[in-house]
Formats: sequence, structure tokens, C-alpha cells
Amino acid sequence: MNDKFIIGIVVSVALIAHIWIFKWVKFKIDEATIVNYIKQHSATSVFSTDTLSLNTHIKLARVTEICAKSRAITAYIQEKEKWVLS
Repeated sequence: MNDKFIIGIVVSVALIAHIWIFKWVKFKIDEATIVNYIKQHSATSVFSTDTLSLNTHIKLARVTEICAKSRAITAYIQEKEKWVLS
């Protein structure tokens, strides 16, 4: 195989891995921020997406994404856009 081709593949794999790790770390940081906020303000309470966004300084769409994907946070079934700790 051509050396340039192999180098290209290695660089591509390294770049993809770097992007994935960066997104994963960013998710974990944002998730921890939201979970810590909920724990500090009564872990048994229900919080709206707006409240979490305003108090954690994370964008509304990002809060929704984090809460939906997180194993530590569960959607509150009785109301839309409300979250509780799992």
C-alpha cells in the first residue's frame, strides 16, 4: 500500500476518535452540571427544562438533549419538558 494512503487512514481515524472523545467529555461535563444542580436543590423535586437551562447556563436545546440521553436523569411522565433524577 501507498504510505500516503496509510497516513491518511491513520489521520482520519485519529480525528474521528478525537471528535468523539471531545463530544463525550462535553456531554459528561454538562450532565454533571445538571445533576449537581438538581441534587443541590432537592433531589426529589421536578425541574423544567427552562429552569435547568437558566440556572446552569446551558442552552435550552442542549439541556433537553442531555436530559433525554442521560441515565442519571429521567423524564417526568406527568408533565412535558420536566426532569427528575433517576
